[in-house]
This record gives sequence, structure tokens and C-alpha cells, in this order.
Amino acid sequence: MAAVSILPDKHGQWGAVDAQGQVILPFSYEDIVELEDGYLMAAKLSEDSPGLLYGVFNLQGKLVVPVEFPYIEYIRRHKLFRVARRTAPQGFKIGYLNGQGEVAVPVAFDGLDFISNNKVEPVNIAKIGRRYGYVNILTGKVLIPIEYEYIDVGPGMVNAKGEGIVAVQKGLRFGVLTTDGKVLVPIEYDLMGDVRLDRGALAEKDGKLVYLNFSNGKFLGVTDAAVEFSSDYYPHSTATVEPALFDGFYAAGAYPSMNSAWRAWQGGELRWPAVPSIEIKGDYAYVAFSIFKKAKLESLHHVLRVKRTPQGFDLLGLNESANSVQSNNFLSFRVKHGVAVCEKCFTQNVPGVWRLLPADRSLAFAGIGANIKKSNNPGSELVLLNVIAGGGADRAGLEAGDVVTHINDHSVADEDIHAVTSLLRGKAGTSVRLTVLRDGVPLPSVVSVERMLVSFP
Repeated sequence: MAAVSILPDKHGQWGAVDAQGQVILPFSYEDIVELEDGYLMAAKLSEDSPGLLYGVFNLQGKLVVPVEFPYIEYIRRHKLFRVARRTAPQGFKIGYLNGQGEVAVPVAFDGLDFISNNKVEPVNIAKIGRRYGYVNILTGKVLIPIEYEYIDVGPGMVNAKGEGIVAVQKGLRFGVLTTDGKVLVPIEYDLMGDVRLDRGALAEKDGKLVYLNFSNGKFLGVTDAAVEFSSDYYPHSTATVEPALFDGFYAAGAYPSMNSAWRAWQGGELRWPAVPSIEIKGDYAYVAFSIFKKAKLESLHHVLRVKRTPQGFDLLGLNESANSVQSNNFLSFRVKHGVAVCEKCFTQNVPGVWRLLPADRSLAFAGIGANIKKSNNPGSELVLLNVIAGGGADRAGLEAGDVVTHINDHSVADEDIHAVTSLLRGKAGTSVRLTVLRDGVPLPSVVSVERMLVSFP
């Protein structure tokens, strides 16, 4: 490859010359950058839109990609140019051009995201509006139509070619497809946990928790979920006899109830649907926070030893002595006024604040008496999954499947599930106004729902 020099002229305009001093690119660009594989990316000021526009030339000065894109990235592994074209002051369409500047994937998508961070797989999750699909960027073929509200594809679900399985959401239901669009698990589940090629996944249908069995990407059928995965599961009973300092049952402040833990599981925050908890009882701690999907505590057991200090407690390995000064504690907690604060949790992706719950573990709050569902995608619907008999929603005439568009005249379209929950909860005896759609048709009037005490045993 011939040597190329990139330099400015006396006016600050950039150009490129070869080893013989011949001008390859004229001195008329705001910037020029040498890319891999013998390409030069040049930038000019745009006359019609703010910022710079970029194009690509080869080392002979031949135009490969027109100078008309506000963004160009060369993906060397696939010999493709990822480009974006401005469609509005804040809007872009994304696509791919090949090494000759020909269209590989039309510049027509609102999003084209690699399914892992190393850009190995030759596929992208494609987005148009609020719908998602799956596109092979080498062939330009749409493998999964752009018609799903949600697509989850991770490194544990596909091979290096992007082949494997994906979890999808369509309407209010979840299922699993192969990466060429074939239905593997019917799209009929209300909730679904993490799916991987080599192990099963939890799912819920009609209030029943089941286990989806996979092996090497093949679906082997459905079985009942083991009891330890039940949403009624707690590890052990709270200590009641001569409790030692800091004995008791602690729950993560971010997930004070089983209901909120279910929502966190649905959003991919938790590996299993259970309240993150630590129970200190005698010399042992029974823990349920190694369930966190992103936690770095991969080898943490569910039973640990406890080392107490006047300020709080440390969690130790089972083979370590609570009396040892050299104990290699997993995590340390300071306890004050019934609140345990973890000193290292922020480095482990584990909640930092834990509340000491009463011995009877009566997790109660005032709400509308309905389980709800809402994804974090902008514009997603807030749906009543079921209505508790005798609760406020039931008394107000609301039904499972009703869609809530406004809470107290506030649109919930772009709010996440936690913000919506905060709006629905409040002091028992107060009311909240809901604007509701039923079968796509607005109810004749705003529905006033009384907040009542809801308990999760």
C-alpha cells in the first residue's frame, strides 16, 4: 500500500498526497482520517444541515461512499460501512454500505444494534418506530420481521454467526423464535425470564409458573417450575428465640415486596423472581441476592457465615471463621435504625440498601388492588394483568386486560414501571383517577379507584 500523507494547507483545509507528492484528495476538507484497509474518510461542512458530512475515498482518490452522511463507521471484520443519514433535526436513519459503496442494508432503520459488544456476529437488532426485528448485515436479509415490541438476543443465545434463539414480545405475550424467524416457543406467556441456548428459562402463563427446557438451542418442552422458584418462596423462617445482634430478615430497599421483585424479574434485573433478601439467624446468613443477573458474585452460596461487629455484620464463606481477623468477607453491612447499608455493593451490582422487616414479614402497601405490566420501551402500554377480588380496582369495575393511559391526568406512555407504581400507590383511603381503554375503546368516564391495603404474605 502506497504511503499517504494527510496535511492541511495554509488556510487550514485538509488534503492528502501520495509518496510522489501527487494530490490524492484536494485541500478542501475540514478533516481527513485514514481508515483501515486502504480507505480515507473525509469531512465537509454541510450547507443544508448542522455539523459535518462524511464520505470515503480509496488511496487513489476514487470516491467510494458519497460525502453526504453525518456518521460513518468502518466495521473491518465485515468489510462494511455503517452509515447514518439525517431525516429530521434530531432524527437519523441507519444502514450499511459494502466496500464498494453499494447498499448492503438499506439506510431505512431507526436502529441497527449489534447483539454483543465485540461486533463479531454479522447480525443486528433492527428497529423501525417502536418495533424490532433481526437483520443479517452481510446479506441484507431481514431474518425476523420488524414487528415485535421487544427482542432479546445475547451472546448466550447465539453463536458467532448470530445463529440461535431469541426471546420476543408481541402484544402482551412472550415467546421464543429461532434466529431465522421460526416459532420455537409459542408467543403465549405473560412473563419470561432469561433464555439461553444451553439451559431452561422460567415463564408464567395464566398465573402459573413453569419452566421452559432448552438444550443446545432445542426446545424440549414445558415442565412445572420447581418450588424454590415460586414467588411464594422465602429461604427460612425468621429467628424468634433469643436473637443475636442484627438477627432478622432484610429485604432490598429497591424491592420491598414480591410484587416489585416480579416486575424487576420481568425487566431482566433479577435472574429469579424472588425478593432479594438476607436472613441473619445465629451463626448463619441465608441469602437470596446472588440471583442478580449482573452481579459479579458468581460463586456466592445461599448459606454463609456471619461475622458481627458493633456497627453491623459481614458475610463470610462457610469455611471461614467469624472470629478470624483475616476473614475474607464477601460484603460488609452497617446497620442503623433497622436499615442495613452495604459498603461494597455498588461494585457488585447488588442493591446497597436493605430494610429490616417485621418478624411476620407482612409486606403491605396501599394500592389499587391489581397486578400491572409495562415495559420500559417509550410508548408501551400499562396493562392490568389481573384484578384482586374485593380490591379498589375490582370495586371500581376494572377488569384484567384494561389498559391505563393516564393516572391523575398524567400520561404514563413514557414512564417506566417504577414511576407508574409510585403514582398508583398512596395512603389507604385516598383515591386515584385512571383513564382506561377496554378492547381499545375509552371507557365513558375517568375511573376513580380507592387505594386499599394490599398485603403480600
